[in-house]
Amino acid sequence: MKYTPVLKTYLERIESATKGKSLTAQRYAMEVRRMAGAVEALERLAVSRNPKETEEFHAVKVAAAAKRLAADVAKTNERLNNTFRDSVAILDAQIRQQSGMIPNQYANEIRQALRSMNQKKRNEALQKALKDGDSETLSAIQDAPEVVTGIQLEFRDQLVEGIRRQKAPELYSEFENNSDSFSTALAALGSVNKAISEGFDPKKLAEIEAAETRHMEAQNALNSSMVEPSNG
Repeated sequence: MKYTPVLKTYLERIESATKGKSLTAQRYAMEVRRMAGAVEALERLAVSRNPKETEEFHAVKVAAAAKRLAADVAKTNERLNNTFRDSVAILDAQIRQQSGMIPNQYANEIRQALRSMNQKKRNEALQKALKDGDSETLSAIQDAPEVVTGIQLEFRDQLVEGIRRQKAPELYSEFENNSDSFSTALAALGSVNKAISEGFDPKKLAEIEAAETRHMEAQNALNSSMVEPSNG
């Protein structure tokens, strides 16, 4: 069992990081748990050949199982991405609401005022806004491009992250855990793909499958040639 322990380690990371508090993370864990089970089944199949079967026939069975798992991985990846996208949208809306990061009617005037300042004064005003928890000022620049505000995007994002963390700490923590759990789940899927490509080489298995097919065709032809014609 080379790859199953790796997947179980990823699963433990997700479960320990969230401690069962996040329903979204539990969905990630469910998908990884299912993938770990599938890889374990495939690895057991690979080392458990029926003595009555040829090595070639056994390899064909393993190849078919690996192909099914590869298709399942693609579908799992799509589900994980959809879950992450939806959860991020919901959490982002909740954090904006709780932290007051919703631009109001003065947002345009605030941006104009900031743009009119020199960089030193503008940075000082923004740092003070963060220190004071001034969501009204920071919400005005939250989604604005640099050409509108004169504020470098990296600095803007640091300010926005700071106010969100300050005013919605629990939701922000959930947002971070969600992102970490999603990344771990994707890494787990990467290990599944690695298991398929390295442990069950598609090219080699395809060659064995083709050889087995040729063998069966030759055997059928031989059997047919040995059938005695009936006397009419």
